[in-house]
Amino acid sequence: MTKTEYNTIIRKAEREGLNLSAYARKRALEAEIRIIDNLKIYTPKLKEVGDKLNHGVMLAHQGKINYIDLTEVETLLSKILETLNRIKEEREVNKK
Repeated sequence: MTKTEYNTIIRKAEREGLNLSAYARKRALEAEIRIIDNLKIYTPKLKEVGDKLNHGVMLAHQGKINYIDLTEVETLLSKILETLNRIKEEREVNKK
């Protein structure tokens, strides 16, 4: 959490007359938690891509490489976006 984010949360808590812990509990209890099982299959692959991307950026900063092929990242993110859009459409249909 950045200092700006922390300060924003503190200000919001103070506006409601709550300390940080009470504010966090209140928000957590009010929040709707959505578990999207369809995305669990992407978690390990997304972590792997993130690790490879971080390693590539490190090598680029060291001057050891000049180019990082992001095709795999683009493909994975496109699949995740398609899944999210499908889930959104299904939820909108179920609300009607």
